[in-house]
Amino acid sequence: MKSRFSIHEAILIAFLVGISLLMALLYRHETELQRNDLTRDISVAEQLLTTQLEADQSFLEQIAREKSEGALSREQFETRVAKRLLESPHILAVIWTQPSQALYWAAPNTRSASDFQSLRAPFAEQARLLRLTQSTNRPTYSEPYTATDGKSYIEYAVPLATETAFLGTLNAVIAISAFSRALLPPWFVNKYDVAIVNSDGATLARSDDRPRQSSGYLSQRQNLSLPWKRLQLEVTAQKRGSVLAGVTLGSTILLLTSMIAWSLYSLRKEGTRRTRSEQKALQINERFETVLDSLNVAVYVSDEITGALLYVNQHFRETFTLAPDMQIAAFEGQFAPNPNSLLPANVGDFETVNKSEIEHLSSKRWFITRVRRVRWVDGSAAQLHTMGDVTDRVDAERVKRAQQERLMLTSRLMTAGEMASTLAHEINQPLAAITNYLNGCMQRLRADSATVASIAPAIEKASQQAERAGKIIHRVREFVRTRDPQRESIALPSLIADVTRFSEPDASKPQHSFAINIAPDLPNVFADRIMIEQVLLNLVRNAREAMAERAVGERLVTLTAAVGADNMIVVSVSDRGHGISPELAQNLFSPFTTTKSDGMGMGLSICRSIIEYHEGQMRFQPNVPQGAIFEFTLPIAENA
Repeated sequence: MKSRFSIHEAILIAFLVGISLLMALLYRHETELQRNDLTRDISVAEQLLTTQLEADQSFLEQIAREKSEGALSREQFETRVAKRLLESPHILAVIWTQPSQALYWAAPNTRSASDFQSLRAPFAEQARLLRLTQSTNRPTYSEPYTATDGKSYIEYAVPLATETAFLGTLNAVIAISAFSRALLPPWFVNKYDVAIVNSDGATLARSDDRPRQSSGYLSQRQNLSLPWKRLQLEVTAQKRGSVLAGVTLGSTILLLTSMIAWSLYSLRKEGTRRTRSEQKALQINERFETVLDSLNVAVYVSDEITGALLYVNQHFRETFTLAPDMQIAAFEGQFAPNPNSLLPANVGDFETVNKSEIEHLSSKRWFITRVRRVRWVDGSAAQLHTMGDVTDRVDAERVKRAQQERLMLTSRLMTAGEMASTLAHEINQPLAAITNYLNGCMQRLRADSATVASIAPAIEKASQQAERAGKIIHRVREFVRTRDPQRESIALPSLIADVTRFSEPDASKPQHSFAINIAPDLPNVFADRIMIEQVLLNLVRNAREAMAERAVGERLVTLTAAVGADNMIVVSVSDRGHGISPELAQNLFSPFTTTKSDGMGMGLSICRSIIEYHEGQMRFQPNVPQGAIFEFTLPIAENA
C-alpha cells in the first residue's frame, strides 16, 4: 500500500511540476507577444511624430527662405504662422530673433512681449543658437529647458541670411509636453503612458499625470530620430495577466481527471489569441502604410539579408519606375553615392539614422536620404530609406557659388590692375639688371679680353634675374587665374612679406611705409593663400587711399599678427587716414557701400565672405587718434 501511495505521490508531483513549467512558459510567451505589440506601436508612433516635426521644420525653413529673399511681409508672416499654429498646437510661438537677441517679429500677435520672453530658452542658450546658425548657416535645435511655468520646451532655430548679411534666426518655441497630445494618435495615448525623457532619464513631459505603479508594467524607450539632443520616447503599458495561465490554474482539478479535455481547451484558446494578435498586427500594418503613403517623400523598405523589396509608398511609385524583375541593388546603383553605403556598419544598430545628399545619375536630380535599420512586421531586420527631392536647393547653391567665384575673380583682376605700376617696377628691375650684365659681356667680347672665368659670373647673375622676373609673372598669374580653393598650412610672415612687396610703389618715389608686427613663433594658419592675399591687398590698398591727403612721412600702414582666443590667429591692418563715419560703419560690409567716386562697393563684402569661408570673422574699429583698423581671424593649422 505504501509503495502504491509513493507512486501516486510521484505522479502528482511530476504533474504539478509540469503544470508549473507550462504556466511559466505561457506567461513568458504572453509577455513576449505584448512586448512585440509595444515595439510595433512605438515604431508607428515615432514615425508619426517624426513626420509631423519634419513637416514643421520644412514650413519654418520655407518661411525663413521667403523672409531672407524679401518676399514676406509682417502681416503675411503673422497670418501664415497663426494658421500653422492651429495645425501644430505643439508650437507655441514663432519669433524672429535679431543678432542682438532682440525680438523683432513674433506670432501669434495675441501674446505680449513678456509672454514670449517667458517661453524662451535661457539667454546663454539663445546666444549659442545665434552663433551656431550664423557660422554653419544651418538650422539647429536648442538644449531642452524649463520655462518659468515649470514646463519643458525646446527651440528650433533657422538662420535668416541674405548673401551679404546675417539677419538673425527664426525660432519656433516647441512644447515638449504637447508631443503626446498633439502629435500622437489618440488610440496610442489612450493605450499607453507616454513620456519624453532626456539622456539622464529625467522625465520632461508625460501624457498622463496620474500616479504610475512601480511594478506590473512593460516599459520601452526609443530615441527620437530627429536631432533632439538625445531625447527619448518612453512608452509604458500595464502587463495583462495571462488568460491561459489563469484558465490553466483554475482547471487544475479538471486536468487531473481529463488531460485530453484540458489540452484541447488550451489549444483552442491559444489559437483564438493568436488570431487576435495577427488581426491586431494587420491593423497596425495598415495604419503604418496609410501614414507612409501620405508622406511627400519617397519611402522604401528592403530586407537586410536577401535585398528583397518589402514595401514602397505612393510617392516612391510616382517618382521612380522599377522594372518587375529589378533588384534593389540595381536600383540603388543608379545613385551616387550608393544609398546602401549610408547604412550603419554595426548590424545590431537599430537607432542610428544616417543622412546624406545623393544624386540620381540618369535624371541628375538630388535627394536628401535618411537610412536606418528597423524591425519588420515579422521581426526580421530591414532597411528603411526615405528620399526627399532637394534638386532646386542644390541648383540654387551651385549658381550662388559660381556667382561668388566670378565676383572674387573680378575683384582680384581689379586689384591687379590697380597694382600695375608696382608690377612694372618689380619686373623692370630684373630686366634692367639682365641688360647691364649682358652689355658688360658684349663689351668684353668685342675687346677680345673675355674669358670664361670673367664672363661666367655675369651670365649666371643675368640668369638669376631672369628667373626672378619669371617668378613675379607666375605670382601675378596665380593671383588672377580661376581655380578652386586650396586650403593648406601657410606661414603668415612670408605671405605678409609678399603682399607688401606686391603693393608698395616705386622704390625711387616712396609714397608710404609699412610697420609689420608679427608675434614670435606664430603658428601657421589653415587657409587658401591666394584668397588671403586678396583680402590683405584690398585692405592695404584701402589704407593707402585713405592716407592720400597726408604727408608722405606720415603714411604708415601697420600689419600685425598674433594668437587670439578660441585657437584663432588675429590679423589686423591699420592706417592713419581720415577714418570712417559712424553712419557708414553700420553698413560697411554690405555690398555696394563705398566712399569712392569710382568704386563698386564690393571689396569689403568679398573680403568678409572669404574670411567667413575660412570659418573666421572680420571686424572694424576706429584707430586712435585717427584712422581705421580692420582685423580678421583665421584658424590655426592642425599640425602647426
